[in-house]
Amino acid sequence: MPRSIGLNYSCVRDFERGGAGFTAADAYAFSNWSGYLDPADPNTGWARAQAAGARTVKLHTSGHASPADLARFANAIGPKALVPVHGVAWDNPQIALPPIRRLSDGEPWDLPHAAAR
Repeated sequence: MPRSIGLNYSCVRDFERGGAGFTAADAYAFSNWSGYLDPADPNTGWARAQAAGARTVKLHTSGHASPADLARFANAIGPKALVPVHGVAWDNPQIALPPIRRLSDGEPWDLPHAAAR
């Protein structure tokens, strides 16, 4: 049974250093907008998977929920911290989000330890 590996561009080298490079037994799904894919760039996961003989497929998906849906979900799970990763609506005061922890690009953050339940 083939392994299924999904890597974004920035993780390819990290996975290879960890011994998780592609083989012909792998499958690679590119699930971003196809305009982000540069098949001629040999450093992408797509190119490396194809070079190793892995099965490749373009499968566009969208994981973008509406700001209102994100707020309902965040409030339903009651996080101790919410760290937005992507988006522009986080500062909208009309969206009732729990307190947000903002990080600068590359800023490390140690996750708080949750008490055992």
